[in-house]
Amino acid sequence: MAQIQSILGNIKGKFGHVVIYRNKEGKSLMRSSGSNHKIHSEARKRSITAFSTVAHCKQWLQEVIRLGFPGSKQIPKGNAGFMHANATAATVVWRKDSRTPSGYRSKLIKEYEGYVDPIKFRIAAGVLEKPDITLDINATGRTLTFHNHGISYNKIDCFTTDRIYAAVLSFSTYSYQIIELGIRSTNSETTVSLHPEIPTGDMAVYVFATRADGKTVSDSVCLHASVGDKERERDKIITEKFQ
Repeated sequence: MAQIQSILGNIKGKFGHVVIYRNKEGKSLMRSSGSNHKIHSEARKRSITAFSTVAHCKQWLQEVIRLGFPGSKQIPKGNAGFMHANATAATVVWRKDSRTPSGYRSKLIKEYEGYVDPIKFRIAAGVLEKPDITLDINATGRTLTFHNHGISYNKIDCFTTDRIYAAVLSFSTYSYQIIELGIRSTNSETTVSLHPEIPTGDMAVYVFATRADGKTVSDSVCLHASVGDKERERDKIITEKFQ
């Protein structure tokens, strides 16, 4: 702690790692703000990597996010809801080289990498009942066939007029395809061709339901997930929640 005098008059506030404040006698004093060790902790670095991994998906999934996160009391609207649903639950983070010591001056991008777990990834989040859909994949013909098994009467959070959507995502090519499957009450079969930019060996297929007005949705269901051959298992760490 040190007393300071300034020709600029009374000064107070935080400047870098220094805090200037006034005591009861009106003197201007200076003290250290303390070490900012939390920002550089291992858990914090993993959390930042997880957050940035999901934020990257947010950039190329805006149309999907608008459809799957209309907002509710439980889940925020749009990007905020998408990040809330995925940032701590759907990412895996690992040290690129476990032999490299971590330290205050270590660069995050050189220490950690992350990827999205497609099984846990959510492209919609809400209170509606999940749709009853099954999927057949023709990898050779590059087609997907969705079977909507339908319902005959309304139930709590499950209505015959609910609309059903499917979305196919490729995390390697940053591309997606949205498919409308009709309404929940219809017992139907829908066959579509895959978008040319979506490889069959690296895609995830999801379905979810929305109310007829689009203001309420169900959680998404992952019907299929395949990922490319990547070295992801070494020193794998499931990310902790943000601190």
